[in-house]
Amino acid sequence: MRSRCYVLWFSMLLVVAQVAASRFSVQAQAGRAAPGESAQAASYTPAAANLASRQAFQDSKFGLFIHWGVYSVLGDGEWVMNNKKMTIAEYEKLPPQFNPTAFNAAEWVSLAKAAGMKYITITSKHHDGFAIFDSKTSDYDIVDRTPYKKDVLKMLADECRKQGIKLYFYHSQLDWHHPDYFPLGQTGHASGREAQGDWYRYLDYMDNQLRELCTNYGEIGGIWFDGWWDKPTADWRLDKTYKLIHDLQPKALIGSKAIPLHRLHLILRYAVAILVTAAQSVLSQCQVLLRGFPSQLSCLHLILCHSISVVVTQAEK
Repeated sequence: MRSRCYVLWFSMLLVVAQVAASRFSVQAQAGRAAPGESAQAASYTPAAANLASRQAFQDSKFGLFIHWGVYSVLGDGEWVMNNKKMTIAEYEKLPPQFNPTAFNAAEWVSLAKAAGMKYITITSKHHDGFAIFDSKTSDYDIVDRTPYKKDVLKMLADECRKQGIKLYFYHSQLDWHHPDYFPLGQTGHASGREAQGDWYRYLDYMDNQLRELCTNYGEIGGIWFDGWWDKPTADWRLDKTYKLIHDLQPKALIGSKAIPLHRLHLILRYAVAILVTAAQSVLSQCQVLLRGFPSQLSCLHLILCHSISVVVTQAEK
């Protein structure tokens, strides 16, 4: 019984800390620029349509986040290139093997809708640099490098629009493949890239792909960025990038993964995983705990939800 109380109190502490952090984050964003942002980005005044989109997202609460790319050929996740220390030459052998002939956008969207989800977020390009949409900026994409030769994002966008599901695009700022992502950051050091490159040429490349995403797929819900933490002191030119997105998609929301939360994710994940071994009834305790914070659930960061899911998954085994 004592061990169960420890887990419950620790879980409560995580929830309270995350809610406080979420509120602090909102207040901080209103008053100053995040790392890599300029004063111009910090002083951005959202249009009425954008504010309405924010409220709609808060009201949606439940959505589907899809990570999908050529790494699935290996039966592994999106970090396999970095974790297995694969070179670009080795990784480029994967696209010719990627042929998802069973992909059915209608089934995917219908499944999400039937579960009560209101939106879908899917990876347009992850850290491996491979685009799963038809990019004219580069041929390192699903249409030009795979036998499938179809734009899955276009099919998904059309189906989401048909079934009334909002579509968001995850897009990695970090790129282990592009030669101009230089100097290297904290990851991707085994890729075999030459120690040279033009950083601002890479940012132009990234903006050009974002222009495609904001132009060729109808109205989108927003862009979920990830990767600037790889080079937190670099000039990411976010004011220009954000303006590009809002000029093309005034209603679109822009999110970005932050360094502290990225590292906190690992701490929470393993701390909770260790504690769960002392209390097999943690699943029911989490359910009771969450019912005690109904008004705060929309404030929980995804990493905390993932940490709780680790507890639930291990408790059910």
